[in-house]
Amino acid sequence: MVGMIGMIGIFWFLPDLSDLFYASTTDIAFAQKYGEWLLSQEDHSNVWEKLKQNGYLHYLPKRYRDEYWKLPRGRVSYNILLGKYYVYHGDWFLIKHAKIIEKKFELPVNNIVYEEDEHYSNTISC
Repeated sequence: MVGMIGMIGIFWFLPDLSDLFYASTTDIAFAQKYGEWLLSQEDHSNVWEKLKQNGYLHYLPKRYRDEYWKLPRGRVSYNILLGKYYVYHGDWFLIKHAKIIEKKFELPVNNIVYEEDEHYSNTISC
């Protein structure tokens, strides 16, 4: 993994999908290996609770603060065998969101697979 670029982790977008609300990034050198995958040890539920405890969620409209799944969210993982980053996202994801993720996670654009995952599509509308 020496010399690899890019990060893995989880992210949320703002309710209006204009930008990231929060991203938890992990350098790939510190990733957790799980089979053929490199994963972040962070999950949306635990990070949301930390954000709640730190008062970070007060930036959101009240109706989004209760549950982590109410905001558009996703995950970036790395497949060791294929040598590619996978960005898992909901049905709300557009090209403009890909550009934001590529920049935040410092991803090499020729090594990314974007995959819609219904797990990340259960958000509430603005």
